[in-house]
Amino acid sequence: MTNDHAQLTYLQQALALHPHDITLHNKLGILWQQLGHFTTAIEYHQQAIHLAHALFIPPASGGTEGGSPESAQSLAYSYNNLGLAQQSLGQLDEAIRTFQQAIQVMPHLAEAHYNLGNIWLAQHQFARAIPSFQQALNHKPNYIKACHNLGLAYQQQGQWAEAEQCYQQVIALTATTGFDSRVHAWHNLGNLYQQQNRLAEATAAYQDAIALLESQPLNERQSLDLLELYNHLGNVWLEQQQLTQAIACFERAECEAAKITKEADVRAFRDPSSVRVLFATTLANLGAAYHKMGQVDEAIRYFEQALQFHDNPILRLRLALTLPIIYPSLESLTTWRQRLESQIETLCQANLTFDLTSDIVTLPTNFLAAYQGHNDRDLQAKIASIVTRSLSFVPSQLLKNKQPMTNDKGQLTIGFISAHFKHHTVGKLMQGLIAKLPRPDFKVIVFSIGHHTDDIATFIRHHADEYITLSSQLEQARQQILAQPLDLLFYADIGMEPFSYALGLSRLALVQCVTWGHSMTTGLPEMDYYISSELYETAAADQHYTEKLIRLKSLNTYFYRPSLKLPLLVGEGRGEGTIYLCPQSLYKYHPDFDELLSQILRRDPQGQLWLLSGQQPHWNELLWQRFQITMPDVLSRVKFVPRQDQAGFLQLLTQADIILDPPHFGGCNSSLEAFAFGLPIVAMPSQFLRGRFTAGFYQAMGLSELIAHTPAEYVNLAVRLGSDITYRQQVNAQILAANHVLYENMAAVDEMAAFFKSVCQRSASQSVS
Repeated sequence: MTNDHAQLTYLQQALALHPHDITLHNKLGILWQQLGHFTTAIEYHQQAIHLAHALFIPPASGGTEGGSPESAQSLAYSYNNLGLAQQSLGQLDEAIRTFQQAIQVMPHLAEAHYNLGNIWLAQHQFARAIPSFQQALNHKPNYIKACHNLGLAYQQQGQWAEAEQCYQQVIALTATTGFDSRVHAWHNLGNLYQQQNRLAEATAAYQDAIALLESQPLNERQSLDLLELYNHLGNVWLEQQQLTQAIACFERAECEAAKITKEADVRAFRDPSSVRVLFATTLANLGAAYHKMGQVDEAIRYFEQALQFHDNPILRLRLALTLPIIYPSLESLTTWRQRLESQIETLCQANLTFDLTSDIVTLPTNFLAAYQGHNDRDLQAKIASIVTRSLSFVPSQLLKNKQPMTNDKGQLTIGFISAHFKHHTVGKLMQGLIAKLPRPDFKVIVFSIGHHTDDIATFIRHHADEYITLSSQLEQARQQILAQPLDLLFYADIGMEPFSYALGLSRLALVQCVTWGHSMTTGLPEMDYYISSELYETAAADQHYTEKLIRLKSLNTYFYRPSLKLPLLVGEGRGEGTIYLCPQSLYKYHPDFDELLSQILRRDPQGQLWLLSGQQPHWNELLWQRFQITMPDVLSRVKFVPRQDQAGFLQLLTQADIILDPPHFGGCNSSLEAFAFGLPIVAMPSQFLRGRFTAGFYQAMGLSELIAHTPAEYVNLAVRLGSDITYRQQVNAQILAANHVLYENMAAVDEMAAFFKSVCQRSASQSVS
């Protein structure tokens, strides 16, 4: 007989002798609850309440507690115990009422306030949870669990300073005792710092939590905590592009997982499904790290192992969307494209159910497919259909009965949303529109996915009428957006990270638009318009989008002219000959580019080709291996230059003689920056938006003669610019004379404003009809 069952027998015998003993009823209820018999526990607590009521006299009108303090306490604790049993059984509405009854009887019962707060917290009703936890702490100042959960509620509300203070207070309160509480406080402090992009502090917090756990023998729950912490620490290293450290953490987590399965059968755990999820998470994280490193085969191997541990639909989609960062050949690209299309077709036929709140893996995006040079419309639509078929809500019903409206100032309310309102291409492209959209006509609300504090983030925050940092919880973020009286929601980009894509599955405003922060159609049925320009789009471009394509006449960006704040480093590191620079990410180097590069270098024997190093050293190795096959005779004049911060990047541009734009996916932000200094860019527009920006800028400047239309023209133009200094100087002067149209041009703002008014008026008239 176990100790619990022995105690149960003893208590039942005692109760038989003392059937009206309230304490015995409560103890039996608690014990039955610990044994998992919640219905029986409820019966004992209800009997305790019945007995306690007989001793309790309700307070007189305007009074406080009735009867003796002991009778009030006995009744309040009985209610509190009943509420816990009801909560365990999932009877949350009943539990809420029961905890409230306990508080009515005994307002200073901190445990009842705490338990009520926990229900609000679990239901994501953070605004209700916070005062409950605060009340618990008012009545019991050193209530560690209440302090910790208050931090969690503050964190979910975006009140990060208050959350940090709570976690630090828990750490101080548990300096000598409360081992688990201290570990959890460090853990959640790390989560908080990571959410705020305070990555160095997040690293330190996770390391402190790990050090605490590793300082003593661990029980089952603590072993899983350690496994989860190594995964979180690995993800912080991953965000910092420190892949060696990330892989080391994930491998340590994998070792912990192996240790757990060796020491005990997973089925013996109280929650074996959560154990499998954690193991699968570890393997998926290893796959993600190796994929970022450029080792696609290793990534796929780990994703497949993760699926064997836990067959998760989101991970199956992620496996299908896993593509090389650098292709070894055009034949390889074709094979991978066929694999991608085949696997997506297979998933379309499968009956998958997605849980978009799952922590196993984030919802993947089809980011790398955009660099293959194909029309991705049908592929994107199929991916969206795979995900949307299992939504737990009808997207359009989120706005049920919501009417278009202007605010009390007669303004239309426009929401701008992105994870990249910071020092990023998207931030640079969007900050001017956010600042310059005319406020007599519009109210601008910025929704930031993530907490950003750099100069561009600060500029955007300052120029928005309201700035809202969205919760990291998807449903909470949806509600934050729905709470605003939006006429139009403008996605600056969709497709570069998972959260905006997941939000884009929903109808969160009467009109929803997206633009080319990521120049690829979303495939999302709730996205109404794709905002582009006739400068960038072909006559056939409507077939490239699932959204209605809007071709504005302007650049549709208000771009601030870049300035070089540091002195030029003329001649430094140049060597002899013409410098041809391609300042693009290496995943833009389509195999078709190799022939153009090799022909330029062969025809200009003194020319040097400078490439911007990849985010990871292995990317350079992969591209170099391809070059050894496609252009071995000119490799001695090809070099990778280090990645730069913004000032260094502008300096690097000015060291070049000619900028080379890759085919299929060229420059945009970098081209605007290069043109500011009069640098000639050799561009050959493709049929898709992502390969047409530089040509569009040339058209805006009236310099269409500098656009190449065939590979031969591309090579000829590059070599002429490289070898004919007089011609290059003429082109430089032409660009400097005409480039004013690219910068701080209000035509783009005016045209966008007119579009916003038009579609909002159309939406209003349709709603009325």
